[in-house]
Amino acid sequence: MALVRGGRTLLRTAKGWFLEFRLIPVLLWSYTAVVLGTAIAVSDVGGFDTRWFVVALALGGLIQGWETHAINEIYDWRSGTDQVDGPRALSGGSRVRNFGLLDERGLWLIFAVSSVAIAALTAWVVVARAAWLAILILTGYALGIAYTVPPIATAYRPFAGEWL
Repeated sequence: MALVRGGRTLLRTAKGWFLEFRLIPVLLWSYTAVVLGTAIAVSDVGGFDTRWFVVALALGGLIQGWETHAINEIYDWRSGTDQVDGPRALSGGSRVRNFGLLDERGLWLIFAVSSVAIAALTAWVVVARAAWLAILILTGYALGIAYTVPPIATAYRPFAGEWL
């Protein structure tokens, strides 16, 4: 019985991680930006490196999909914004807290794991490609936090969150 219960818990946690990623916004924003940037680079340079394309996709997904979304979920839940249980078009987060799939500790774990993965990929990019790329990656990381966390919290300022 404990094994079945543990399996259910693992399944619920995995579902929470999946929902927290918020695939549609990540595809619309991060992946579209990476694909367009890659297309411009390919047309300029004339070559395509699958490995670095995948690294760029991974960084975009980790930064927007987990780092930004996890920290946003934590702060929006604390503020009460995401605690309303009902359909809303443009807010409500991933609803993993509402569904009991993840608690705040689980969201901090997502934030920590994604941050470590981002740091590792950034170190690899710096060593294998160019150090200046770290500025772009770290800017994306910092803006992901600034979107929600005070004192900047652009998500709560009209148009600021969308522009950044």
